[in-house]
Amino acid sequence: RQEALDAINATDTRRLDELLRRIGKPGQMEDIATALGQLDLNNPVAVNNFIRSTQNPSLWDYVTELYINSILSGPKTHIINELSNLVNMAISPVERFAAAGVERGLAPLQRRSVERFFAEVSADTYGAIEGIREGIHAGLSTLKNGVTPAQASKWEFRRTAFKGRLGRVILAPGTALEAADAVNYAMHYRAALIALVIRQARRERLTGTQYLDRIAELKLNPVEALSGKRNLMKEAATVAEYRLFRQPPGELTAGISHLRAVFPPLKFVIPFINTPVNLLKFGLERSPLGAFNPSLWRNLAAKNPEASDQIARVFLGSALAALIAWKFQEGRITGAAPRNQKARDQFYAEGKQPFAVKIGGYWIQYQRFEPFNQPIAQVASALAAMEAKDKSAPDKIGEAAITIATNLVSQSYLSSLGTLLDATSDFGRSGEAFLTRTASGMVPFSSALRTVAQQIDPTVRKPTTIPERLESGLPVLSKQVPPRMTGPKGKRKVVRRQSPAWSPITFSKGIGP
Repeated sequence: RQEALDAINATDTRRLDELLRRIGKPGQMEDIATALGQLDLNNPVAVNNFIRSTQNPSLWDYVTELYINSILSGPKTHIINELSNLVNMAISPVERFAAAGVERGLAPLQRRSVERFFAEVSADTYGAIEGIREGIHAGLSTLKNGVTPAQASKWEFRRTAFKGRLGRVILAPGTALEAADAVNYAMHYRAALIALVIRQARRERLTGTQYLDRIAELKLNPVEALSGKRNLMKEAATVAEYRLFRQPPGELTAGISHLRAVFPPLKFVIPFINTPVNLLKFGLERSPLGAFNPSLWRNLAAKNPEASDQIARVFLGSALAALIAWKFQEGRITGAAPRNQKARDQFYAEGKQPFAVKIGGYWIQYQRFEPFNQPIAQVASALAAMEAKDKSAPDKIGEAAITIATNLVSQSYLSSLGTLLDATSDFGRSGEAFLTRTASGMVPFSSALRTVAQQIDPTVRKPTTIPERLESGLPVLSKQVPPRMTGPKGKRKVVRRQSPAWSPITFSKGIGP
């Protein structure tokens, strides 16, 4: 692809001819050459469509594209994606305020000038609001063209197998997520850019009209700062990518991605890798464990003001941890369900749910409050392990680690991996579930169909065979699957869902105070 772009830009006829021979099939090269001659290089969407039209997808490309878009088709995925982005946007000015406070104490200790300012807080908020209009245009453009404006401007196009109208339908779930991210990207970018402009003007110690003139100048030309060595637009783009959990992968993540490319069936076990890893990093940075981040200590040693940003995140995460510990002691936050059968039955009999918080008489699961579920789960799991009086200290540490890992693997983006791991110990039950889950992903819009089935049929079903597992995710047919029953013999009753099927956050009514 890059060779094609380079050859087009350089109008290198020899390279173009060679590329045509490589990408074209016998009898098609003349048509491709004609289309290339009519290509408008100033239209990124047209370039995108041309490059895609020359690609020959493999069978695996079709299968994985159908599978991934099918499991992304449910409303839960799109709702939690937007909720995570909105919460993330809301805490951005809070973190800037905390970072400015940390900087007031850290900068004098390190004998350097202050480089984080309280004025960035209002600038961040103003920038996010200013970016709404730009974001809406970007989102609509993505829905129309199937590629975000940012990708189009850099000629970064994802490969697609399905094309034409059929492709637009099958790829609709992924396109909708990209459109939502395009809206949020514009808001994060504009918020970061305005905040960085204010930071730069403050760094230069300007006041009065000089300060206001410098802000106006930097808004008009954000590429230039100081002596032209800083690019505020690039820095803002980096912040926006970080806030959307899209920063470049590390060596381990890149290695796993390469392994999936070499062995495509792994995509059914780990359909997503970069975003989950970034979500995990984001959550850990905002937890007490963030204090052990090597990057924090390197920045402190180098007297880098980014240390103030990192300390602020750890501080906010620790404050949240203290609140969680308090509520856990009051019995209003839960970790994993007890392993002991008697304690487990009592746990559910009280209307509790694992990894949940009690609000207004209802137990509401926090597992989908990504990425902020990780700090909550860490503290709740650690406290639950500490309360186990019949276990030694090493056992308590191991129990807490297992619970935290269980919460992580149970996340929606790693659920296939969790099911596969369960299958290694109980293939008869979990192995069948993994195979059924994979097979159902081959049904177009399977996740959306499952949501419809659960919404019109609130009864929780208990499938025992592969056909029943497939039927349980299809509207109307799900009613043929036996219901799940609970309670002692003679008083057993059908289990029904209390929360809407479309909601990513499940809840149940608590019993007792």
